[in-house]
Amino acid sequence: MTLPATAPKKNLPAVTPEQAKTNTLRDLLERCKGEIQRAAPKHMTPDKIIRVALTAFQSSKQLLECHPLSVVGAVMRSTELGLELNGVLGQGYLVPYFNKHTGRSEAQFQ
Repeated sequence: MTLPATAPKKNLPAVTPEQAKTNTLRDLLERCKGEIQRAAPKHMTPDKIIRVALTAFQSSKQLLECHPLSVVGAVMRSTELGLELNGVLGQGYLVPYFNKHTGRSEAQFQ
């Protein structure tokens, strides 16, 4: 039995810009997982922090435009304070701001 010279290519779904930005942020947060774990209080796990941060990030078109490193910084700040992002209790939020000095949107923790 011989195989055809070229196997048919499967149509892979295209990645949307929003998915690409989410994937970039997920990769950054995963690389910072050790730092997140060191900064987190006992009642917060790094996996939960990352999951909540990604959910918050995806919930706003303005946050999707923010520089990923600013989002990571805001997540670290909330983790250091032991506050959950965009949770039911509303302990803290990721808020997008335009930084006129850098010319880009950045997330801040409030």
